[in-house]
Amino acid sequence: MIVLLHALWTPITIVLFVLLARPRSNPLQRVAGAVLTTLSTRGGRRVLVAAAIVMAANFVECLFEPHLAELLGYDLTAWVRSVEGDLVERVQATLPPVLVAPLAWFYLSGFVAAVVAPAIVWTDERRFTAVRALVIALAANYAIGLWFYVFAPVREAAWSGLSDAKPLLDVLYPGLSAETRAGSAFDNCMPSLHVSLTATTALVVWARRAKDDVALPLLAGACAALTAYAVMALGVHWALDVAAGFALAAVCAGIGLRAGRERGESGAQPEG
Repeated sequence: MIVLLHALWTPITIVLFVLLARPRSNPLQRVAGAVLTTLSTRGGRRVLVAAAIVMAANFVECLFEPHLAELLGYDLTAWVRSVEGDLVERVQATLPPVLVAPLAWFYLSGFVAAVVAPAIVWTDERRFTAVRALVIALAANYAIGLWFYVFAPVREAAWSGLSDAKPLLDVLYPGLSAETRAGSAFDNCMPSLHVSLTATTALVVWARRAKDDVALPLLAGACAALTAYAVMALGVHWALDVAAGFALAAVCAGIGLRAGRERGESGAQPEG
């Protein structure tokens, strides 16, 4: 189910987000141009290899996560619940039933598009230093977040048994959470990687935006805000996960932007 959903909706959503970011251009041409540029440049191929390594490391961590949790001998979920109370339930109560499916779509595919669209736009415009800053910042999220997933075990809100929040993803798509656990740290959610990645993207996009670019920064910021709401309204994350996600984003965006400054900005000139 999860593979089918991503295969069907994520490419469509990416094209839609590119269109929103650059409304006067052909989004399909931009996506195709970015793909060709990525495949034909040394830097682009390095990004693809790095992405594959990060995804593989994340998958391996997920395979061993249940055993690591047993070895640790502690779980922080009850503490998180005691700190924030019923905040997740109150956020979920604001979600109209008619919007559950669109929000789930955004959680699954819109989140990916929010992270990928700026890189596609910038690659097509050959702003490689900005792409480099974004890629490094996103990779830092995984490099730092991995340690929290290993040593700060927190179970997702609606599936923890400690919250009255409803597991809306499973209500909408029965069995989806089990599939998601096979390839992501779904059952260890501090910090929220959805929030940290979209917030990191928004921070980098705002910092590296062109003077006349309004659409892309606004889109990135809106996606970060919607992600923070979605992960709680769907019952996936606690409020503390969201707060930790924003904190991680600030750190990782700083890492990426610092790395970009070391190379220097060369505007629209190719950088390899």
